[in-house]
Order: sequence, then C-alpha cells, then structure tokens
Amino acid sequence: MEKNLLPELKEEERQIRKAAEDLDIKLPEAKGPFGVNLIALFFLIGGVALVGATFTDIFGSRFNVWLVVFRTAVGVVSLFIAYGLIKKLRWSLWLYGLLMIASIFFNPVLAVLYVLVLVYLLVHKDIFKKGKLDNLIEGLGRIIIKLTYGLTGKTPEESDKFDIITIGSATRDVLMKSQEFKIIKDESFSTGQAECFALGSKIEVKDIVFTSGGGGTNTAVTFARQGLKTACIGAIGEDIDGEEIIDELNKEGINASYFQRNSEGDTRTAYSVILVHPSAERTILSYKGEGQHFNVGKVPFDKLKTNWLFLDSLGGHYDLLETAVKWAKDKEIKIATNPGGKELEHGLDKLKILLENADIVIMNQEEAAKISGIDFKQEEEVFKFMDAIVKGIFIMSKGPKGVAVSDGEKIYRVGTPNSPVVERTGAGDAFSSGFVAEFIKSGDIEKAIQFATANASSVVSKFGAKAGILKKDDWGPWPLVEVEQSPLN
Repeated sequence: MEKNLLPELKEEERQIRKAAEDLDIKLPEAKGPFGVNLIALFFLIGGVALVGATFTDIFGSRFNVWLVVFRTAVGVVSLFIAYGLIKKLRWSLWLYGLLMIASIFFNPVLAVLYVLVLVYLLVHKDIFKKGKLDNLIEGLGRIIIKLTYGLTGKTPEESDKFDIITIGSATRDVLMKSQEFKIIKDESFSTGQAECFALGSKIEVKDIVFTSGGGGTNTAVTFARQGLKTACIGAIGEDIDGEEIIDELNKEGINASYFQRNSEGDTRTAYSVILVHPSAERTILSYKGEGQHFNVGKVPFDKLKTNWLFLDSLGGHYDLLETAVKWAKDKEIKIATNPGGKELEHGLDKLKILLENADIVIMNQEEAAKISGIDFKQEEEVFKFMDAIVKGIFIMSKGPKGVAVSDGEKIYRVGTPNSPVVERTGAGDAFSSGFVAEFIKSGDIEKAIQFATANASSVVSKFGAKAGILKKDDWGPWPLVEVEQSPLN
C-alpha cells in the first residue's frame, strides 16, 4: 500500500513546488529519512491547525484567554519544530524535547508517544546540523553552567577536583574510661609505666564511646569541617564496622567512594579498644585487620583530581607511598604527610622520596630522632638534621614542650596551651590536619600553628578523636597561643 501511495505523494509534491516557483515562493528541501520528514509534516499540520483554532477561539462565543495563549504557543512551537526538522537543524531536537516535557503535565499518554518519537529522532541525530539558534542555546547553557558553578568560580571540570585527598588508616574505636584503671611505674615497659587493673576482676566502666578513628579519617574530618572539598581513601572489611566508618564520613560531607573493601584474608575492619585513665593518659589495644592490606592497584590515581594530598599511615606499603608521591609530583599536586611508624621503619634512604618532595612534613621528636639516628635528647640537632632534608615546611612536635616549625628561613616555636584534657586520642591528627587546613586557606604559618593548636586542644577536651574537631570559623574558647619567631641559623 505504501509503495502505491509514494508515487502519488511525490507527484503532489512536484505540483506544489511548481506552483511555488510560479509564485516565486522558495520551499525548504526535506532531505533525510522518510520518518523524520513525516514527523515534520505532523508538526506542520498540527501547528497550522492550532494557530488557526486560536482565531475561532478569539471570535467564538466562549472566549478563554488562557486557552488562546496555550494554543498559540504550542502552535508556534510546533511550526518552529517542523521547520527545524525539515532543514535538519539541531535546535529543533532541543525544542521538541521541551515540548515533550511540557506534554507530561497535560497528557501523560501522549507524552509516551512523544518519547518514542524523540528516541527515533536521536537515532538519526547525526543528520542534524548546527544552526544559528544552536549558538544561542549553547550560550544559554554556558550561562546556566556559570550560574551553577560560578559562586565558587569553578568550571564543571574543576568542580570534580578536590581541595585535598587523604590516604591513611581507618579504624573503628571504642573508648572506655574507669576510675579503677591504675598507673604503675615499671622500667620493664617501653614507656617506663603501665596502665593496670586487677586480674580476674569485673571493672565498672563509667564512660564508653563508639566512634571512628585512624589518621586518614581523623584528618579528613578536620579538612571537611574547615570547608575544604575532601576525599578519604582507606581500607576496610566487608562488615558493620566498615559501614559505620563510611556512614560517619558521608555525614561529614567527605567523599568515601574510593575506599577499598576487602573480603579476603583478615576480613574485619581495623579495631581499637582505648583504655582511658582518669589522668587522660590511655593505652590502645590495636587490631590492624584490613587496614594493613592497602592495595596500590586499587587506588584510581588516573581518575583523582586534587590540589593537595595528605599521606598518613599506609600500613608500611612502600609501593603505595612511592606511587602516590610520583603521581602527585607529576600532576604538580602539593603533598603534606605525617608518616606512620611502619613508613618510618623503611629508613631514611627510602623515605627521601617523600621527605624531599613533600611541602609539609610532620612528625614527633621521637620519630625524628629514630629516622635521623641522633639521640632523642639532642633536640636541636635532631631538628636541624631533619630540617635540612625536608625541602618544604618541617614540623616537629615535642610533647609537653610544644612544637617547632621551620620554613627554611625562620623557626617558629610554641608551647602547649593551658586547656582541659579529657583524653588525648587524636591530638596529633588534629594538630597535623589543623595546620595543613589553615595553611591551605591562608598560607600563613603563624596562623596555621595557632589553629592547629586550637584544634588539638579542642579534641583532647572531649572523648574520641573526632568529637572536638573544630568547625569553620571556630577557633575554640581558649586564647590563641603566642608564636615565637627567630631566624634559622
């Protein structure tokens, strides 16, 4: 039947075109698949019918202004779509899509037909060319993009970039505090002291807190609360403890989608039981679990975009450390690090790739003495040795004596503030991340030291490593510490 009709349709088209030529009227050429031209004809007939109906509505006995406006608008849009489809102009697809969306609110059944037609048109989208109206549409699109992202001054590509990514440990922590925990002095223990309780007894615990811990997640929370766009990469097991860690990070607005979830080997998430003495000192019983099974091959460095990289404890995985540093250096990403004990065990020679390329290096005096091979008691010599190796800012915490910081030109020193201490878990992470966060924002070393100290002071005033982490524009209730500066000799 279709074959019989086609010659008649073509003859009718020939006669119409001949009549148009006699009247000096130029008709558009309808090239392309027959289906597209048929759709254009449908819109042409529908548009003419709707516009014509408006005259009936205007002069009819039941004049309705809204009906006239609606029919006129749809009719004109239909005529534009017909013209665009005949000329195979790309903007007609956009206009058709808008009409399809509008139809959903007026006639859902007809909307289904519109969707099917749109699918057909998109299959043949390659035949549509860019017209002048497309430039206007693209311009409007760019305006919308700028309105969406312009408040931050970032393009969509830049919006995918993080301010900082942390890679480090993630644990599930339970903190217990009891008045019955005792401290005894005994040189047979590495610290010269021991936290004890009666063997075989039942001890009442007055305070208990379940939270997440680990340097990777602790530092990430500081960065996020300071308004930095943050991602955290760690390793967890396929268990409820791992899910709790992810949930906590998500609530803080931290991207945790790059976490490694291991189901082989030690399938449990790392876990710590922290026994807190009334004096605020504590002993940590640490189960490493999946935290020690970092897999460098599962870190999608090719997809990551960030301005800063913070490397915490990596479970001793030197391949991950080396790959991360080389990647950051190649991408001109700034590095801050507070290396864990297992990283320090690699020794000075292996760690030079990190120390010489990091912009900020943080460690305590004991760690610095160990890696330098200089006696712990020779504080000045230890500091000078490490400062000479570290090309960026070097920070050495000294326990009750405070902190020393060098930028290669000056030494900044600060003592410990007079603030209450409930327990000390997470104090080091709070200081490290506080310094880096403020330095990223202001570039001022003195302010970075002050905020880092305030953040650590707030953390030790509460139970757990995260509860006291300060939020943006909050520097805590205590006076800021005074920072002493002197030239580097």
